[in-house]
Amino acid sequence: MLDVVQPATRPQALSVQISGYNIDDVTHFQVDHLRDFISTIEDERARTIIGQIDAITQYLIEMDLGYLSLSRRAGTLSGGEAQRIKLAKHPPRTIRFSNLSL
Repeated sequence: MLDVVQPATRPQALSVQISGYNIDDVTHFQVDHLRDFISTIEDERARTIIGQIDAITQYLIEMDLGYLSLSRRAGTLSGGEAQRIKLAKHPPRTIRFSNLSL
């Protein structure tokens, strides 16, 4: 008999949906699909968090981790995947020179 993994999210949270998906559904998206999905959200109230998620997912994609899902357990990651995820937590900052005067 297979064990069925139940979402560890409260039913009230699961009842909230965006474009037909609840939070449990979204955590099973691959990173590249998640990035595509959030780009369709046009709610002004979500602009800040969408921008943050977009930046992190873009960085993960650039690190060749677009195939991972948020629901993947850390213990199943290879050493290289785990290292790249650690790097994604603190992506390099870009330096802005627009206000620099010499």
